[in-house]
Amino acid sequence: MLLLRPQRTLYRTKELDSQMINRKQLINLSVWCLFTLQVQAQLSAPQLDSVRAQLRGHQSDTTRMKLLLELGTYKLSLPTQTKANQDNTLLLFKQALTLSNRLDERKWKDESLYQLGTYYFRKNELAQGKTYFNQVIKAYRQAGDKAQESKAWFRMAAGFVKKEEHYTEILTTYGHALALANQLGDRQQEAIIRSSIGETQSIQGKFKEAEQEYLHTLTIQKSIGDKSIYRTYAALSNIGFYRGDFNYALSNALKMIKSIEASGKMSELDYAYFRLGNVYFELGQIDKSIETYRKSLAISMKKGQVIVDAAMAKKLARALLKQGKAQEALQFLTAIDRKNLPLVVDDKMTMAESFGECYAALKQYKRAEAYYLESIEWSRKTVSWVALVANMGIGRFYVATNQFAKASPFLQKLLSAPVGQVPANILMEVHLMQFKVDSAAGHYVAAIAQFQQYKALNDSMFNAGKSKQINELEIQYETKKKEQQIQLLTEKEQRQQSELKRAQTTRYGIIAGAILLAGLLGVSYNRYRLKQRSHQLLEAQQQEINLKNDSLQQVLIEKDQLLEEKEWMLKEIHHRVKNNLQIISSLLHSQGVFLTDPTAQSAIRESQNRVHAMALIHQKLYQSDQLANVELSEYIEEIVDYLITSFDRQDTVRKQIAVAPVGLDITLAVPLGLLINEAVTNSLKHAFPSERDGFIAIELTKPDRKTYRLTIRDNGIGLPSDVNPNQSQTLGMSLIWGLSKQLKGTLQIDKNDGLQLILLFTAEKINYET
Repeated sequence: MLLLRPQRTLYRTKELDSQMINRKQLINLSVWCLFTLQVQAQLSAPQLDSVRAQLRGHQSDTTRMKLLLELGTYKLSLPTQTKANQDNTLLLFKQALTLSNRLDERKWKDESLYQLGTYYFRKNELAQGKTYFNQVIKAYRQAGDKAQESKAWFRMAAGFVKKEEHYTEILTTYGHALALANQLGDRQQEAIIRSSIGETQSIQGKFKEAEQEYLHTLTIQKSIGDKSIYRTYAALSNIGFYRGDFNYALSNALKMIKSIEASGKMSELDYAYFRLGNVYFELGQIDKSIETYRKSLAISMKKGQVIVDAAMAKKLARALLKQGKAQEALQFLTAIDRKNLPLVVDDKMTMAESFGECYAALKQYKRAEAYYLESIEWSRKTVSWVALVANMGIGRFYVATNQFAKASPFLQKLLSAPVGQVPANILMEVHLMQFKVDSAAGHYVAAIAQFQQYKALNDSMFNAGKSKQINELEIQYETKKKEQQIQLLTEKEQRQQSELKRAQTTRYGIIAGAILLAGLLGVSYNRYRLKQRSHQLLEAQQQEINLKNDSLQQVLIEKDQLLEEKEWMLKEIHHRVKNNLQIISSLLHSQGVFLTDPTAQSAIRESQNRVHAMALIHQKLYQSDQLANVELSEYIEEIVDYLITSFDRQDTVRKQIAVAPVGLDITLAVPLGLLINEAVTNSLKHAFPSERDGFIAIELTKPDRKTYRLTIRDNGIGLPSDVNPNQSQTLGMSLIWGLSKQLKGTLQIDKNDGLQLILLFTAEKINYET
């Protein structure tokens, strides 16, 4: 007899795109994480031939029963099921059940019933499938064996096909298993069940609930010393990855690797490094991602495998494309393809899309399109949520080649997917691509809506600030709209002024006529009439006074309105200036992507930081009620946070900020912000080499009414003894000295215990015209 050892498949998971995990990955991960069935579905070709040969021979009933279950389980796992194969699978399981009944072996009878139930579940004949599972459940319930009854409920829940209409029943079934495990106090079983519940909730897109289940599982595993705890960290990392929280994903991926190393199961590191590489890829650390992927490949090769997952071939190829190594990426994929690996439909779809990406990067667009269309054809042979992979790839290709009309149907499939099925980072990219499609079609309002959704997702994922860049199309749209409003207000003001002049002319004419009439009546009438005329004159004068008072009141109202409009326009100007600076920053970033020289990339990043410091000033102005002064405490805090994040030093460099509640005029705040930007950048670049820990302290005080004292210091390695900071010719130090002169301040730089910069300046506005 051939005894088959438990083994994992060559390909465990499929990703929703080169930037995301999909629900199949979560399912496969849970199978990897939870348990291994006593009878494995994965048989190599030699093993399969051996099982068939032994079945044809003369074997004992027990051996034959086990072989029947092995072969039936293998057939049940095939991705393509023909009618003949289904009938043959059913016959194998029924023969195994007959033999187990004859031998009266409870263990194998249960396994036969489980597999029959699973068979009918796969055919979507739920009622028939439940009858087999219920036989096991009923038997153990009558025997009072709650442990086995709990496992039977668990096997039933695991047997369901993961479809939307089944999730409620799956969770209910897991609930029965969990209740029995809790009654028994079986913590190990409780951890397995809770992890399965978390897996199901993850597939549903209920990541918050899934996370709570996995955290509960983590607590249990820690309390019982479960060495498989790394599997729970893997699940938590995937949840963070799926919802776009890459810091969370990275933290748990690193914990997964650490726990694997602690458990001694080093062969599991190939998958762990694959997941870690994906996180580094999403964080933009391409070099690290490639290094980590190669570690995974090395472990897989050591185990006798080619690659841990077809998705990793795609990710590694994409990482190489990010570095501009399209030819190397194509050679890597070609080498994998020549291995003639036993690819399933999902793998073929993934590989076709990967080849499409490579040929697109090589500007061989016809070949690229052919591969993308091939991936679409493969996607039609798999479940709908896996098909999203191909839609994303071909959609990205058509947008990149300005074939917007062709891209739209594929993007719409992604946008119309159920909530939670498309990861946040991918959905963000889809909204951005749909924005381009709508813009090209002239649907500007729809384009703006897509861009706003893109920005909302981008802000929630990367927390780059309270207000983000507005798209140029939206600026044009809003600008035109507001210009029309300004034109209407101008025309209204002109009409009001014209009406006021006519009213004044009429009023003066009436007064003049009344005076003339009163004079003529005075000549003609007697003294009584003179008194009467005087009375009328007084009334006319009073009327004039009232009219003038009303006119003055109207002028004051209009003045207030004009002041409000002026304030609104100033805020709008600051807003637009900030947006334009953000566009400049984005252009610098885009330029930096295509640069390979580290010095050039560093210069681009420092320029971005300087632009960001100036943009932040204008953002503070239009967000506050004061249009001339900038509140420095929050402004300095945000500059330092941005720079530490930009240099990826959150874990090693602490900030110590003590800023008095001071507001400075924009003419002082801009050079002061740039000076702080240069000083902190200099510390982050040079003060803490080799990931050294340290702090950067900034203190702003007001010794007297008009004088300010700015202190910036760090506890880094300081300047070399032969370097005089007062004579340094570097761009950063030159800017610091120049900005201090612009502030009309006194600058002092000390080199003791790190580096300390002290600037004394006054609160006098800078006149840039002089």
